Amino acid sequence: MFNKKYLVIFLALLIACMSVAVATDVDDSTADATVTTDDAPTAISNVQEQTTVSENNIITKETRNLKQDPTPIIVNSEADFNNLFDSDGYLTGVTDGSTIKINADISKNDKSYIINKAINLTSDNNNTIDLNTSMGYNLPNSQLHYTSFNFVAGAAGSNITNIHFHNTEIYVNNTNSIVFDGVSVTVTDNSVGTEVGIMSIRDDSTNITVKNSYFNTNNNGGYSTLVLAGTSYSTIDNNTIIGSGTVGNLLYLTTYNVANIAEDDIELNSYNNITNNTITGPSTASGICYGIALTGHDNLIANNIVNMAGQGITTQWAYTDPATPEIGNNSERYKGNNYTNNTINGGALFKATNNSTIENNTFTGTVTSGANSTLTNNTITKKVTAQTGSSLYNNTIFNGVLINGQNVRLIDNNISKTVNTTYDNIYIEYNHICGKIKVPTTTTNVTVQNNIYCKDTITGNPITLIVLAVVQQIHVDVVMIHLIPWEI
Repeated sequence: MFNKKYLVIFLALLIACMSVAVATDVDDSTADATVTTDDAPTAISNVQEQTTVSENNIITKETRNLKQDPTPIIVNSEADFNNLFDSDGYLTGVTDGSTIKINADISKNDKSYIINKAINLTSDNNNTIDLNTSMGYNLPNSQLHYTSFNFVAGAAGSNITNIHFHNTEIYVNNTNSIVFDGVSVTVTDNSVGTEVGIMSIRDDSTNITVKNSYFNTNNNGGYSTLVLAGTSYSTIDNNTIIGSGTVGNLLYLTTYNVANIAEDDIELNSYNNITNNTITGPSTASGICYGIALTGHDNLIANNIVNMAGQGITTQWAYTDPATPEIGNNSERYKGNNYTNNTINGGALFKATNNSTIENNTFTGTVTSGANSTLTNNTITKKVTAQTGSSLYNNTIFNGVLINGQNVRLIDNNISKTVNTTYDNIYIEYNHICGKIKVPTTTTNVTVQNNIYCKDTITGNPITLIVLAVVQQIHVDVVMIHLIPWEI
């Protein structure tokens, strides 16, 4: 009994000592890592804990915070909006990746605001930011200031959605990888966009996307709506752009007013996609309003619908088209643009940049090909002017062709009315023609053969200037009038 009693006491003391030692060891190893409830950060929602065991069996626990989007910053008043910016208009107190919700309509006129962080800017109810830009323009010179909303280099990676900008100039300046998706930009009876455009993406910006958005400009003094000025590798997709009254170009790729760049620099505004947009302009022609005006090369202009009078798709006024050959991979190519599956309604004209591909379009106005361009499978209501070096294949043309340069080919087209040339080295072959072919005696090397006519089409006297084989073929074509009548 005595031995058992002391054994029990001994074991109890041994267990007590071990508990104290273990408690002391745990306290030493975790003291620096312990965070009290009061000190714990509240913005972090995901904590990952990793346990490792070293070779000497020391247990180490490493806790690290996984970066997540922070809690959205909610703007419920103009005071909240003011708190986002410092006295110079720069975004302050906001980190990259922050989400800012403008859930109140904001109306300001005192200064510009500058986004210099990668943010997500949105609203829950398509709320409005109105900076009353034109008020700055109307001040005396000593007080002149331009109110605008600016995205600069630090804003790269930003997303702007579900925001309405009203009477507000928007700059995207020397930055990249910004997306505008589902925004609205409206200007009504205000001179917004002086010299640069209402929404101006410019000065070496790249990879900018404007999609699923709405633009409506009414009487803004004749300034452009959506402008790319020194912008490349960017996308303008599935937007509605409307202009009425006195307005400027609706979608404009320009070389004017680009920082430190000459206006005739053909490398500006290249490798952009302009696709699936609906553009509606004035119903009467305006000398200052083009639907789409282009500079640059290797741009894709596809699946757009332009509804307006005047100039539907054209080039910048007085622009030197990109015609300089580029040497690469032991082959020579010319720099141009690609126009595919576009529709121009309202009789507005189409003028291509030089060296371009124009295919599967519907044009209700006159068409000018651009030098060294190729037109294929287009339907054209009015006259086509084929510039030097152009080729026309399998088009339907309802109002004739004016050949306005040498080395032009018309092959396998359906043409109504006159084909007229005063130039040398012209090939008119395998066409269906309901009209006259005018070839004056001053031309040389004009080939007209294997065409089908619906009435007598040969005028002029090419006999002395065209080689005998061609002259004989012309006579064969005339005979075919009686053998194969063809009506368009």
